[in-house]
Amino acid sequence: MSNRDACKKYNLNFRTIQKILQHQEPPDYRRKATRTKPKLGKFFPIIAEILRADKKIHRKQRHIGKRIFERLRDEHGYTGKVSVVRDEIRRQRQATAEVFLPLSHPQGEAQFDFGEAKAIYRGREIKDMFCVMSLPYSDAFFCQAFPRECTETFPEGHVRAFDFFGGVPNRISYDNSKIAVAKIVDRRGEKRTHEFLRLQSHYLYSHHFCLVRRPNEKGHTEGLVKFARSNFYGAAVTETVAASLCESGVAALRVNTRGHDAAYSALLAGKNSRQGAAYEILDDCRHDVFAWIDYLTGKGYKRIGLFGHSLGALKAIYSQVSEPHPAVTRVVAASAPRLAYSAFSYSDQSRLFFETLATAEEHVREDRSDALMNVRFPIPMLIAAATYVDKYGRTEQYNIMRLLGRLTCKSLFVYGTDELLRSGIAFAGMDESVRQLARDEQIPAEVITIDSADHFYTGRRDQLAEKVVEWLGGTGD
Repeated sequence: MSNRDACKKYNLNFRTIQKILQHQEPPDYRRKATRTKPKLGKFFPIIAEILRADKKIHRKQRHIGKRIFERLRDEHGYTGKVSVVRDEIRRQRQATAEVFLPLSHPQGEAQFDFGEAKAIYRGREIKDMFCVMSLPYSDAFFCQAFPRECTETFPEGHVRAFDFFGGVPNRISYDNSKIAVAKIVDRRGEKRTHEFLRLQSHYLYSHHFCLVRRPNEKGHTEGLVKFARSNFYGAAVTETVAASLCESGVAALRVNTRGHDAAYSALLAGKNSRQGAAYEILDDCRHDVFAWIDYLTGKGYKRIGLFGHSLGALKAIYSQVSEPHPAVTRVVAASAPRLAYSAFSYSDQSRLFFETLATAEEHVREDRSDALMNVRFPIPMLIAAATYVDKYGRTEQYNIMRLLGRLTCKSLFVYGTDELLRSGIAFAGMDESVRQLARDEQIPAEVITIDSADHFYTGRRDQLAEKVVEWLGGTGD
């Protein structure tokens, strides 16, 4: 049927037939022109000026709709209604409002940034620059410290990050650093520097430069810069204790084991190896501890004490049980955790623990020991499958309650009361368990608690240091 025949048959206008053919459903009513406001129209620029001025003052002192209406009425002779003024204010505010869209992070995309922190190098404070590359989709990240941010360290940070991740991302987001951007056009990096082009042409990845002063476009790595500054550069518990020991006349040496940092790449025996807390096997710590003790005995120290915090406390105990050194006479374990399959099996999160352990064991069986897992038990962390099985598996090789009976030197265990209450099954009741075992087995171990102290002894580190110094002074050695 033609349009002409349809008009005759249904007695409809030709334009109506055209509209029916263009739309499957009757379209909503649409105003062809904006409704005029004869009384308020000439005051639009005044309202816009008031709203612009409001942006420069505190939000609690800005004009409300009623106050703008009163100013238009009293100062400019407006005779209309207050509701019309409020509608126009709402329209203008919506037209100028900053719009935010939720960020999505597809696989294969990365973010890169540099951060700054203070560090102690050879006894003096220096400004340290560190780069962070993150993969938002998986939450994996790489951090590398450098003496400065420059055209040499910028590509070097990329090379080490690509080596750590085992590949090159499809796209990397940056801020508008002068190292990467030679010219900014319309608030975004447009012309790339020669060094950046060399790096990009070699690895063949695409780039994205954020808007100037809009770091939220790469918020994932911005957060990790703060994380690295707080966790890798912040003063450690051992720093306060070491300072107090030195003041009391006891020499102190602060050292790290290979599992100190979260994850890093190292060249061992000519091969690239992944190290750090995410990949470590706890048994290896005894080699590190023994080497440092040998270093001290070589310097003439005959009586040595070990102090460790958290997993470092467990390492101090384990090293002296598995490979005791005759020069070690004291061990101080601050916040030593419970790594016990039997205890985790009866926790309120046992189902999650069994599922996580089963996944890790499957990776190990299929020869994927280095596969990284984003786990939630006993704490949220990124950890390799083999490391999870080693720390939390069925053998209970690092169970404090089993190790303590084989520790021959005197020991002090310290816990915070808040830590015991709020840090989960790894710490709950540890003070009483150690105290009871020491009584039953006649083990030379003491336990003290510090009121209101959390796992990091926030605001209580001086008390921790005083307790350690006091205990060492009372041992008669």
